[in-house]
Amino acid sequence: IATANLSNNTSQTYEDPGIRILQALRPDILAIQEFRCPSGFPKTWPAAFLTDVHFHREKGARLPNGIISRFPILAAGQWHDPHVRNRDFAWATLDIPGPKPLHVVSVHLLQTRAADRPPQARLLLDLIRRHFPATDYVVLCGDLNISSRRAEAFTVLAAELDDSRQPVDQNGNPNTNAERNRPYDVVLPNPELAQVIPAGGLLGL
Repeated sequence: IATANLSNNTSQTYEDPGIRILQALRPDILAIQEFRCPSGFPKTWPAAFLTDVHFHREKGARLPNGIISRFPILAAGQWHDPHVRNRDFAWATLDIPGPKPLHVVSVHLLQTRAADRPPQARLLLDLIRRHFPATDYVVLCGDLNISSRRAEAFTVLAAELDDSRQPVDQNGNPNTNAERNRPYDVVLPNPELAQVIPAGGLLGL
């Protein structure tokens, strides 16, 4: 399970560098932010990235969130985020092997107005509680735009979701912004899912 915000900083569109990174990693499930492609999706992304791809991208957003999956999507939608105008929260329920579905939520919290991020986090937890059974598998993924794991928005989420296995790079660094000093991108499973994820099963980009 991976999350990625790898669009070009100028165009805020996925171009060759970001696509090549994803092709090399070949995640089974990808929560993606700024899900814009210059020539459409999935035609521009070779099959080496995901075979038999299933995807959901939120509608009506300038910088949409989305989910790409090897597994079929049983249901999908978006939840309104009242704090930002150009995107909402995207979610998809995946038909993974086994008795339980997996609910994936793809988010991109505000870069500016840090005071709005904790309300966004509390809203997300409330939406997850209301829409998904606690006994199902749930993972919240995305770009939180936080400066540290002590940020209030993160501590709100980590009170109910699992951060015990933080994705790290080849140098053991869990930070994901360009300067590698802030943990912008996170993959947070609920306790049910955290028990069954294998080592190395999470990736933040």
